Amino acid sequence: MNELHTAYSIRNALDESTSRLTEAQASRLSQARARALSAMPAQAPARVHGFAQMQPDLARGARASRAGGRSRRAQDGPPWIMRLALTAAPLALVAVGALALLRWSDDQRLEALAELDKAVLLDDVPLAGYADAGFGVFLKHTDQ
Repeated sequence: MNELHTAYSIRNALDESTSRLTEAQASRLSQARARALSAMPAQAPARVHGFAQMQPDLARGARASRAGGRSRRAQDGPPWIMRLALTAAPLALVAVGALALLRWSDDQRLEALAELDKAVLLDDVPLAGYADAGFGVFLKHTDQ
């Protein structure tokens, strides 16, 4: 909002001062403008950002307000913070998702082991029978 206000102020000051120019001054300014335009390359790239892109008068005012030696980056704040935030947010989301998936996987494995332990403890076969080497052979030949 401050940049927009500055642009309006500059535009208004320039408009007011043009009414006080003499004809000779206006002629010299016109000639200087013509020389400057002829010295410009045929296709000069125009860099206009944001709201000023929609309003050509404001673009001229915004460029004039930045001509004091400060760059656009110095006025808008460091853009690397925004890039860092836009990069870190998805990475943090992926990390949280991976941790949640790992936790869920561990819970599923523990539930399966608990279910197996429960089945072994509630079974009719004594625990010593599971340790017997011949028990596996017995299970393979059983028709149950």
